[in-house]
Parts: sequence; structure tokens; C-alpha cells
Amino acid sequence: MAGRDVASRHVAEYVAAVASELPGPRRIRTAALAELRDGLCDAVDARRQRGLASDAAAREAVAESGPPDIVAAAYAPVLADLTARRTALILLATGPVIGMLWVLALTPERSPGPLLGTAPVLPLLVATAAVAAVLTLAVTGAAQRLLGDVPQLPQLAVATACVAAVCADVAVLGLATSRALTDPGVLPWIVTLAAAASALRLAGSSRAAHHFLRTATRPG
Repeated sequence: MAGRDVASRHVAEYVAAVASELPGPRRIRTAALAELRDGLCDAVDARRQRGLASDAAAREAVAESGPPDIVAAAYAPVLADLTARRTALILLATGPVIGMLWVLALTPERSPGPLLGTAPVLPLLVATAAVAAVLTLAVTGAAQRLLGDVPQLPQLAVATACVAAVCADVAVLGLATSRALTDPGVLPWIVTLAAAASALRLAGSSRAAHHFLRTATRPG
């Protein structure tokens, strides 16, 4: 039992060292680290079955895996693509919901036509965000085999989607503010909900765009 505890400690220390070098959201990092931990435990068990003591088996398995910073660097591109894909899915899921809130808030006719006519740039921004998000899903999914390895394409595509979403939110928040200043009586309560949703997405998209652009332009 003591030997197993020693082996577990070696594995835990190694995984923690890799984790300290690993980028990305906690949820995605956790899945990658769990996979690494399981692989190391399997490697330790295999060596123990060959007669090695637990301590020696753990040390050998960890040494064979390589330095933590090298292992983290190998995981980084995969995690970056998974993070880009997750961000694209969030944008595609929230886009129609936030758009409908604004239609309900700003157009008595319950049709997007008047809203889009008031802000002609909105259709272009919405289309850009949608196309870029779908492209992100394609290049991090099945289409990746067809396109091959195009460095930083997922990060650039999702950054474009985020920037377009930011611009769309700024535009529609500006439109709502302008209408509130000129005729506050025409704005129903639902505008507060729409504005809160847009503000949240704007903040998240701004951070994500900065992160992905920095990742895509990072040397090496």
C-alpha cells in the first residue's frame, strides 16, 4: 500500500508540473490532464507487473513521458483547437437567442427587418460571425482531414467570429441607447434583458478575441 502511495505521489507531482505549463480553460485542461494521469498509471502498473517496485516504476514511467514543459507544449495545439471549437459553439448557440431578444425589444412588428434597416451593418456582422464560427467548427472537426494542418486557422477564424460579435453587440447597444435618449417610452422592459445578454457576450467575446489573436500571432 505504501508503494502505491509513493507511485501515486510521483504521478500527481508530474501531472501538476504539466498542468502549470498548460494553457486553456479549466474544463478542457482537466480532461487532458486526466488522460495523461490515466496513461501514467497504466504505465506504472505495467512496470510493476514486470517486477519493478512501485517507486522505481513510477520514476521510470514519468521519465519516459519527458519533461513537463515539453509534454505541455505537445498538448497545447490540441487544447487551442478545442478551446476555439468550444468558443464557436457558444457564439452559434447564443447568437439567435440574443438576436431574437433585440427583435422583441426594438421592433414592435416582431420582425428583424426594421432593426436591420436601422443598422445596415448588422447583417454583415452577423453573417461574418456565423460564417467564421462555422468555419472554426469545420477546421477543428471532420474537415480538418481534408484541409490538412493549416497553422492557426481555427484561432484566426474564431477570433474573427468574436470580433464580429463584439461589433454587432456594440452596434445594437448603441442603437438601443440612442433610442432610449430620444424616446425612452418606446423601449419595453425586455430591452434590459437584451442589453444584459449583449453586454455579457461583448465582454466574453472581447476577452476571447484578444486571447485567440495573441495565440495566432505568437512566434513559433
